[in-house]
Amino acid sequence: MDSMLKVGRHKALGRLRAPIRPRLKSLMFRDEVDCAETRTAVVVLYVEQQQDAPDPALAKLEEEGWSVETCSTGAEALERLSGGERFDVLIFGYKLSDITGIELIRQTRALAHRQRTPLIMLTDYDVEEDALRAGATTFLRKTGAAADITETVARLLARRRKQD
Repeated sequence: MDSMLKVGRHKALGRLRAPIRPRLKSLMFRDEVDCAETRTAVVVLYVEQQQDAPDPALAKLEEEGWSVETCSTGAEALERLSGGERFDVLIFGYKLSDITGIELIRQTRALAHRQRTPLIMLTDYDVEEDALRAGATTFLRKTGAAADITETVARLLARRRKQD
């Protein structure tokens, strides 16, 4: 199309053409998430039963430079969530030692100051519908989540900032 405009054909349309912009690395959500607010000063509460092996999703969040605070029980998480600590995103596993992730979502959403906090259910258990019904913002499968977790968190943060 550029060659048609350059050689003189369709001269009247040349002024209507949008300027050429280089393509971004990722076409999904890049305009929303590639900003300073999603790169710094983000505090994530990651609630997952302790494991023997390193957690790739947790490592990916930390690589992004975000502050990740962890809890291994629902009681510990609820205690922290009930207080005044600031958390930008909540990530819950399903199987905890004292409570399920679904019940933790329900109790978290019952707290007035946590009703709009983005919440991700991260598990391989088949509980997506239950998690969303309980109040999860989104659901990710733990298998393969390391690749998607940072982009999902950044997208949720960008969406929340637009709403505020």
